[in-house]
Amino acid sequence: MWYLLAVTYHITLVVLSIIPVSFLLSYVEATPIAGLESQDLLMHFTAYFILTILWRKVILTNRGSAGIAIATGGVLEAAQYAIPWRSFSIFDFLTGAAGTAAAVGLAALLRRRAVS
Repeated sequence: MWYLLAVTYHITLVVLSIIPVSFLLSYVEATPIAGLESQDLLMHFTAYFILTILWRKVILTNRGSAGIAIATGGVLEAAQYAIPWRSFSIFDFLTGAAGTAAAVGLAALLRRRAVS
């Protein structure tokens, strides 16, 4: 079950990363903060947090789940550079990596508490 959920979420994340932004933004009202769209960054953080947690449930290691999430973020941002209606953003990648780090940290904390 966790595997199916992780794969489905992963595919959804890929699809949402390549469709035109205008289609996505018609449903989300962004609030600019210092030139960045705060809701976009929050969505990246949350999306990669969830992705990492789902893969963590499947492969049972923090390193593996973080590797999958960070690789996915890097590949998708690089792909967005090549897609005319999308754009590469190092801030999106770093925010996704921060979501991954938060998920790994939470998983490690919960495991440590369960052991002690």
